[in-house]
Amino acid sequence: MDSNNIVALDVGEKRIGIARANAVAKLPEPLTIVDTSKQPAGLKDALAQQQPGVVVVGMPRNMSGQETAQSQAIRAWAEGNLSELQAELGFKVVYVDETLSSVEARDLYPDKKHIDDIAACYILQTYFDTHKDKQG
Repeated sequence: MDSNNIVALDVGEKRIGIARANAVAKLPEPLTIVDTSKQPAGLKDALAQQQPGVVVVGMPRNMSGQETAQSQAIRAWAEGNLSELQAELGFKVVYVDETLSSVEARDLYPDKKHIDDIAACYILQTYFDTHKDKQG
């Protein structure tokens, strides 16, 4: 699939925050929050609707920038939950550092109801900032 749509995921134990943007406009916007008990159906619906060319998964790291046990858990989750959807929808999976994305989301939007999808926006912005010279 050659889509300009990019989706970011902030994967947590209870919820997955989802944000989207167009690779040309590069303006992340919150999309939805999926309860992990309703996943993978909720995740599949969100991704099928957006038809992304790239799915960006936030990867937690410690303050030194190294992966942690949580990083390994997120990678295992992504491999287990995105592989089938990736084959079906044809998107590429990219991991980016999500350090402090939830903290920044709380600072911007103190309403806890939206922290996960706002954090996904920060993850998506990190992707754009670190892939400035690359399309998709």
